[in-house]
Amino acid sequence: FINCMSIKYIETDSISKICSCLKNIEYSKDPLVIKGGLYLYNLDEWEKFLTNECGFILDNRHPNYLSHEIERYSWWEISYQPDKATSFAYSNTPQPLHNDNAWFKNGADFNFNIMKKQAVNGGESTYYSVDKIINDLNKKNPSLLEKLLTIPVTISKGKNEFSNSTTIISKKQNNYRIFWNYFRINKDDSIIKKMVNDFFNFLKIQEENGFVNCSKFEEGDCFVWNDSLLLHGRKSFEAQKPFDRVINQSMWYFSE
Repeated sequence: FINCMSIKYIETDSISKICSCLKNIEYSKDPLVIKGGLYLYNLDEWEKFLTNECGFILDNRHPNYLSHEIERYSWWEISYQPDKATSFAYSNTPQPLHNDNAWFKNGADFNFNIMKKQAVNGGESTYYSVDKIINDLNKKNPSLLEKLLTIPVTISKGKNEFSNSTTIISKKQNNYRIFWNYFRINKDDSIIKKMVNDFFNFLKIQEENGFVNCSKFEEGDCFVWNDSLLLHGRKSFEAQKPFDRVINQSMWYFSE
């Protein structure tokens, strides 16, 4: 691991603990990794387990990468496909820190991912918890933090049919939440544009200087995180042919 945060690992022989660990993600700023989870259950079995055994609710909304229209299926594939590489999901380039569901007013609570195939070189996942972001901003740029907490933005995808008006960092039920996707925030207003660019550059510098946590998951691992309690991204990776790196992803609510 490179500057690894306090990721919680559990083995697949601890099936009785899986649901309780997943439920703890509701309040955790750290990812959870279920080692070798793909060898315990296939995709359909994981969906049944998460629904029937844990009581979670599937969010099957996935935007088409070209039209941005919502398509409905349980699992979305993130994979290296050079003919679609204009989208981060299908490229091997670095993916900046972001949330997956920031443009939904009612976005899913957590992401459940399965590493079907990992790149031989590169492809590490990056994580930066909202609490650590706040702490680092307090030290390095408190005026930017104040703006992120008070200036509303609109985050949208497609022709604004899916949008979320919020501050980038907000406080809800004594927990800070973050809603961030640089490429989906409306920057028509000059004040918002400067704030968003300043935050993008702050995150970039933090990652370059090793303040962002990074780890490389192995083939077969399931890795899970609360989407609004941390930002995530990806390092670049080497790929010789399509599908040299493949992740299956599903989105879930803790409850109705």
